[in-house]
Amino acid sequence: MLSWGGRVAVTGGVTYCMLLGVSAGVDYATTAPDFAVSSLVYEPTDHLEASDIRQILSIEPSTNILSLDLAELSSKVAAEPWVARASISRQLPDTLTVHVEEHVPKAVILDGGFFLVDAAGEPFKRLEEGERGTLPIISGIDLSAGGADLHEQRAKIDLGLDVLEQWTSKTRPQLSEVNVGPHRDLTLYTAESGTQLRFGRGDFGVRLEHYDGIRLALAGNAERLAVVHLDHSIDKKRGAKVVARFVRDEDGDRLLAQASEHRKSSSNNEVISKGSDRIKAQGKRARRIPRAH
Repeated sequence: MLSWGGRVAVTGGVTYCMLLGVSAGVDYATTAPDFAVSSLVYEPTDHLEASDIRQILSIEPSTNILSLDLAELSSKVAAEPWVARASISRQLPDTLTVHVEEHVPKAVILDGGFFLVDAAGEPFKRLEEGERGTLPIISGIDLSAGGADLHEQRAKIDLGLDVLEQWTSKTRPQLSEVNVGPHRDLTLYTAESGTQLRFGRGDFGVRLEHYDGIRLALAGNAERLAVVHLDHSIDKKRGAKVVARFVRDEDGDRLLAQASEHRKSSSNNEVISKGSDRIKAQGKRARRIPRAH
């Protein structure tokens, strides 16, 4: 009969042999040519083709699929500006599957430059030529601020996105800009006619209903509005006083053309604002529109 010491020695010997076997198996699996990466499964997105993914991963020919650090490779793909999330998995013996979810731009923020921002309010890349399309600009943002003020700037982006979501919930003129002031006061600019809409602070949904009522009352003439003041206090019983200024009849065509040009060439916020200021300066004396109820 084996002594306790003998049994321990035998058990230890068996364990050592098992570890050697596992180690040899791992060495074989991570070096065997049967496990060399040879296939890539990837569904191209709007901004990344399969060739882009191959270039990002830069996997050498004959690389063993089991030797790859998938988390590290996923991080490399996720570092691309358009990529919101990326994951990579392996299907033995030789295939990598890459899944990419891209950011969906909802607006452009002006913050010392132009940046695309997604629905979560995350600025994910600097705007490049041809990327804006019809996306509106959210201005009045300063993300260079630190501390509590940075939180405030993020809140202003969220407010701008919420305004855009409410605006597009119905058929309304396309917007070129949402300016969020230092006290979260809102000024909107339409894209085609350059109309300046001063919504002020708070009660945006209620004021938006008043604007809809104005457009309905004016019908086709609504496109000739230069400035609309919706920032007056709201009386729940009497509605809200709204003041509007119209573009002069004789200058209408020329000013609308200018507004269109400003929209197309709006490479900075100054152009947008100055375009609207020129329209304001040439408008008629303010005309009152009946109170909205």
